[in-house]
Amino acid sequence: MNDATLQVRADAPIGTISPRLYGHFAEHIGRCCYDGLWTGADATDVNHEGGFRRDVLDVLRALPVPLLRWPGGCYADHYHWRDGIGAPGARPRRLGMSCGLTVEDDNGLGTHEFLQLCALIGAEQPAQHEPDTRAAGERRICPVRGCTLGSWQRELGMRWQL
Repeated sequence: MNDATLQVRADAPIGTISPRLYGHFAEHIGRCCYDGLWTGADATDVNHEGGFRRDVLDVLRALPVPLLRWPGGCYADHYHWRDGIGAPGARPRRLGMSCGLTVEDDNGLGTHEFLQLCALIGAEQPAQHEPDTRAAGERRICPVRGCTLGSWQRELGMRWQL
């Protein structure tokens, strides 16, 4: 049998672990987003802050969440960021297709709300939107790998009100 030796040199770090490694994502599975995170700004039966459940915000702030990816998973394949901006009542209703489920989505939890959530919990927001097949030639919301929605907005001179 061969012997092996491992020497841990705590006094000689070789690098820094990026806080982004500990990022999270929110997927439209079950009640994760609707009812889980988002109750809507007009909800009266749940304690909320700007439409987000206050108990969930408290937990996310305590973790902390350095980066939040939304929409996450399969939902990103069908979501278009433009469907989630503007007055919530005027947003298009779409069929949300995720993990074999097809459910109507009123886009009440949209791009504006996602940016608001990130601001509330202090999270960075990476671009997580797939190419749009409804508009010829349109690419990802953020065409440069690794940029955030905030940097993309600044580059194009756009601003969302949070």
